[in-house]
Amino acid sequence: MLEYLVPVCTPEYLLSHPSLMEGKLSPDVEFLHDGAPWDGAPEFVEWHTWARTCMPEWINRIGGPQFTLSSLAISAALNHQGVAMGRTALIQEELRTGRLVKALDMCATASARYVLLCSLDERRSALVASWLMKECQRFESTRIGCERHHQSMG
Repeated sequence: MLEYLVPVCTPEYLLSHPSLMEGKLSPDVEFLHDGAPWDGAPEFVEWHTWARTCMPEWINRIGGPQFTLSSLAISAALNHQGVAMGRTALIQEELRTGRLVKALDMCATASARYVLLCSLDERRSALVASWLMKECQRFESTRIGCERHHQSMG
């Protein structure tokens, strides 16, 4: 299943940083980072992936606090501390309830995706794989946050 990246923050943070709503970057916008989304990932990889695709002029201004887990970066965003790069599969409930909103209505295809590796030789594995694929299809049909997306350029 593909994953998409979208910058998110609280509605209050967005209102206090109106430049974001215009697609402009003011110096007081704080970028929040998942410090290591996977082993060997380059620094700021998710923000760089999104910026290269959606806002290339931001690429050199994406510094900020790094957290050891994506959930910590999202928690900081929920506490009005900045804009986090959200992976749409992980922020559905926050977007659905309005606790987080898209800082910009642009998302990019992530470098990483979700893959199931299993042996289908065993009946139980095949049943679980079939169930999981159906759940992924169901999720795709209701995914919030990336109704329009840009393909990643790399």
